[in-house]
Amino acid sequence: MIKKIAITISFMMATSSLVKATPDSVSIDTVQNYNGWGWDTILVVKNNFITLGIVPSIGGRVLQYDLDVDTFMIINDDLLGDMFDPSDNIYGPWNGNWGYGGYKTWPAPQDEWPGTWPPPPILAWGKYQYEVFQTSKDSVVIRMMGETELYQTPGLRFNRYMTIYANSTRVKVTTVLFNDAASSQEKAIWDITQTIAQHESKEDYTNFSVYFPLESEDDVWYTWGDVPARDFVLPGIYRVQYSGAEGKIFAIASDGWVCFTDERDSQTYAKIFDIIDGAEYSDGGAMVHVYTSGSNEYFEVEALGPLETIGANGDSIVFVEDWYVAGTGGPFYYAGHEGIIKEHLQYDTESENLSGEFSSFVEGEYRIIYLDEEESQLGSGSVFATEPTAATHIDENVTLPESTRYIEILAYDYSDNLIGILDRVDIEQEPSELNEGFTCSTSVTIFPVPAKDFISVRLNNNPGGNYRIRILAATGQVVFSGKCNGNRSESTIPVGDIPQGLYFIEITGTDFRIMDQIIKQ
Repeated sequence: MIKKIAITISFMMATSSLVKATPDSVSIDTVQNYNGWGWDTILVVKNNFITLGIVPSIGGRVLQYDLDVDTFMIINDDLLGDMFDPSDNIYGPWNGNWGYGGYKTWPAPQDEWPGTWPPPPILAWGKYQYEVFQTSKDSVVIRMMGETELYQTPGLRFNRYMTIYANSTRVKVTTVLFNDAASSQEKAIWDITQTIAQHESKEDYTNFSVYFPLESEDDVWYTWGDVPARDFVLPGIYRVQYSGAEGKIFAIASDGWVCFTDERDSQTYAKIFDIIDGAEYSDGGAMVHVYTSGSNEYFEVEALGPLETIGANGDSIVFVEDWYVAGTGGPFYYAGHEGIIKEHLQYDTESENLSGEFSSFVEGEYRIIYLDEEESQLGSGSVFATEPTAATHIDENVTLPESTRYIEILAYDYSDNLIGILDRVDIEQEPSELNEGFTCSTSVTIFPVPAKDFISVRLNNNPGGNYRIRILAATGQVVFSGKCNGNRSESTIPVGDIPQGLYFIEITGTDFRIMDQIIKQ
């Protein structure tokens, strides 16, 4: 049964640079027993990229956020259609089970819940009211309104505003935590998404990754269970993979994003949020948590707001994050409102080649511009149409305007609004003096470690063809870049002028990419 409860928003925009053949729309339906889920009322929100499925009667839980037909949220089939009365049993869907799945919000810290378990039942799986709160030509806002908790954290109450945008995968999630109690409480808003960890019971766990930015191993730890498979995979980028066992890690992220990636299907789901400088966070300062379930085989990808004092009698705190999805796999250097950086923008001054790989979350454009040393624009370069289902590969020969110092890639949305600067390269930072005397190889061993004046690189089983070697600092800055002829046997790279520390070395060919670490004495 489908009942139209709100509106369909359709529009056609045309500007001098953005002309679309088909208008987008945002539609909202109430569907009974949608997808066989069993509940009477499910809100189904769609545009031409994403589908959002929300169940008000079980805590306003989101059980679907998909790009095309790809699914990443896990749903517990054993609890489809089930609802529980907290006055009879506060454990509800956790009574011998693992909950409904999907997306939910809890109050943190957990160690202040009585017995630390179960979660506050009225907040977590009580019945929420809903309304279409606001509409515009390019967005719809749905408000979910919970009731006041009576059991585990008495006096707390959640409202959630979900804004769905046309021509975009963006869903803005604004969560408000009220305190209806007679005294103040110190709490944080804790957002949790349960995701799949295998395809069709294949136990292909390595096809699933969680990525987030991290400065050092000192900023990540675990407190119980088995340690999930985890490591740095790029400078400043940490990956966690499912290992078939139960465990949890906590991380002080260096930037406000965390991504879940289905590597096989090249789908990345991002949570983008602000980290408040100087604020206190629960759980030792961690604002990113990753939990891996054992027997039930799922991830929990979690983001937290800061601890804040909520005054009595209706005071509130707010946590805002944006969800996005793009058709790309990992690893990658950055995820933000502007998109994903898979390969940084690079300009080779000798060959005049501009390259990079990026993925957009919206229908729009990436535009190249050139700036001088004073950051005044000298001119414009290529324009690349973008959409979330396809990556943008840049590989072109460009003659730069005279006095060019910086090249930037700007992200624009469907309506020609600037989203932001996705990436920038300073062409004078390429350490050309290190490229002198550089010779190339076909091997895989890197030595000596640690290195002082030179390192040598060998590629075993080289599939042939030319390839590039780059050395990157922990910040992602490129300190060396050189192209190699696949017929040469060994690469010798001078590193005497590079400061001491840990670096990443990246070797990229036509159909392979290798990352390793080197230590400079």
